[in-house]
Amino acid sequence: MSFYDRYAKYCKLVGIMPVSQEAAEALGVSKSTISSFAKNGTTPKGDTVARAAKMLGVSADCLLDIDEHNEDGSISSQERRLIETYRCLSKKGKKTVDDVTEAVHKAEQQNFAE
Repeated sequence: MSFYDRYAKYCKLVGIMPVSQEAAEALGVSKSTISSFAKNGTTPKGDTVARAAKMLGVSADCLLDIDEHNEDGSISSQERRLIETYRCLSKKGKKTVDDVTEAVHKAEQQNFAE
């Protein structure tokens, strides 16, 4: 999957047309530049990726498909989707998930102890 494919996927999730004036202004590029990402399969410069990540509320790693986890098949497909989704969250989103996860874990421990 190319940068543009991932970018377009997240644009649709947040209700932004991938090749629109709104997106072009947020990215600091022209609409034709965005179209060239799709047509040529190219990846934009770092500052453009950073602006896209900020606009979409995801990490730059997510848009660039930087993947550092072990693909040994030891986790289920559902767990893999959760990991991939978590990696695409902002720092604030990750903290929220971490806080909720900790609270659920504590509740589970209390239920088990009863």
